[in-house]
Amino acid sequence: PQGSPPTFPGYINSGSYIIFTNFFFNCTNGYYGWKVTDNGHHIRFANCVIGNVPRSHGILVSPGNGGVNKFIEVIGGFITNIGYNLQPGDNDLHCAYIRTSSNIIDGVTFRGHTNTGWAISQYTETAEPFGNIFRNNLIQPVVEGGHDGILISSGDDHQVYNNRLIDTAVGLRIEASCNRVLVANNTIYSTGTGIEVGGAGGTTDIIIDNNIINETTDPWTSDVHLYSGAVNTVVRNNLAKDYSNSGTGTTTTNNLFGAQYDPQFIAPPSNLRIGAASAALNAGRTETAFSTDFEGDSRPQ
Repeated sequence: PQGSPPTFPGYINSGSYIIFTNFFFNCTNGYYGWKVTDNGHHIRFANCVIGNVPRSHGILVSPGNGGVNKFIEVIGGFITNIGYNLQPGDNDLHCAYIRTSSNIIDGVTFRGHTNTGWAISQYTETAEPFGNIFRNNLIQPVVEGGHDGILISSGDDHQVYNNRLIDTAVGLRIEASCNRVLVANNTIYSTGTGIEVGGAGGTTDIIIDNNIINETTDPWTSDVHLYSGAVNTVVRNNLAKDYSNSGTGTTTTNNLFGAQYDPQFIAPPSNLRIGAASAALNAGRTETAFSTDFEGDSRPQ
């Protein structure tokens, strides 16, 4: 359906094969922005705005009572002003909270409020999710350092690529028994931390490729940091000021680690294209999992 914006939050527990296009979901009077649970599946939000959620998640995709609840797509649009009226006892709210498998968040602009947890949190304490894709998103909180970036905290075979993370408290974290996660072509600028792997339960076979991390502010954590739980991590063709590794079985190849390597962004944070003299120019590797960058241009050229 297309049309003028409703002024209520949405709840789907059994619907399927539904497409919402160009809606503005003003959730001021609600709790969740959208909640998809139980047997809801194959639902797409295309170029929608989910905004003004006072006390909970922008969108929650939850397994509920044993439903499949897969194939939820959020394509384009905005998730904004989440958690602007947090009350005592409210915690762990996120712009997008994904607890199931085979979902896609693609090309969304996240503008969470100071009280938001993560822009994208992929976590469940029950069945391990698999095959989620988070790509081409812009994550920049309303207030600098106001919330965290992307958390992948359970499951297998996820992909996180072509995202831009700006001014978040934490950049990108992979932890808690994740396996075979691809983290590639992300640009992380002016965040507290960069990319962290292997904490809170460990990880196996994570691939960290072609990421640029610049101007982080946390003095205690390296831009790329592997905890002792990181097993068989591959770190290739990244640019960052520093790197630390407490993991085991790590493969490190063709990285540019050191303060001397400058990505020379054209006009950060509004324009994170690299300049003609950037150390990152032609320093990446060809990815086989995807063939375009954040702006849809073919890569490699």
